[in-house]
Amino acid sequence: HTSSVSNNRILLNLDKVEQIEQLPKKAGTLYICAAMTSKNACEENADLSTLINAQAPILLCDHYSKLGSKIVFFSSSGVYDGSLEKVPPSTQTNAPTLYGKQKVLVEEHLKQSNRDALIIRPSKVFGFYSQLVQDWMQALMTGQTITPFKDLNFSPISTRFLVRSVMDITKADGKGIVHLSGDRDLSCMDWAYLISDF
Repeated sequence: HTSSVSNNRILLNLDKVEQIEQLPKKAGTLYICAAMTSKNACEENADLSTLINAQAPILLCDHYSKLGSKIVFFSSSGVYDGSLEKVPPSTQTNAPTLYGKQKVLVEEHLKQSNRDALIIRPSKVFGFYSQLVQDWMQALMTGQTITPFKDLNFSPISTRFLVRSVMDITKADGKGIVHLSGDRDLSCMDWAYLISDF
């Protein structure tokens, strides 16, 4: 968004793919992490979300691959349906949502067109300032009750862990598909208890 881009940075709207040709002709490493992430919004705006989440990233990858850039694409654990734990990266994808299927499109393209590309599949990523975390902490500090699901499990990682891991893997010239997740699955209830201890 224009309000969050400083004067010395270049704005690229992924829904305006014609802007790609106007981008700088040199980039050592290209990190593609922007996306339309709301699963509901993706379903309700299928054409737009496919442009933003699949078509534009593929064009960016092709453009900078030809220029010799290292490609790092942020995919998602949503390429799987969540029925299995600790899924190896080689496991066949079975995305249940349009968002996950869009990520698979880019993954498959990179596997065919750029074997040196790095594909990151993070689990649920949370920072201290994530909206859910802030909402829960605000509720708890004001004596309100929160009702996290007991039967919804995930393996959260922090934004800091994600960034450090990706930078280390990139520096080591990592390639292929890498899964980044916590060391164990937690229920939303378990995670809420951890947050309440802060």
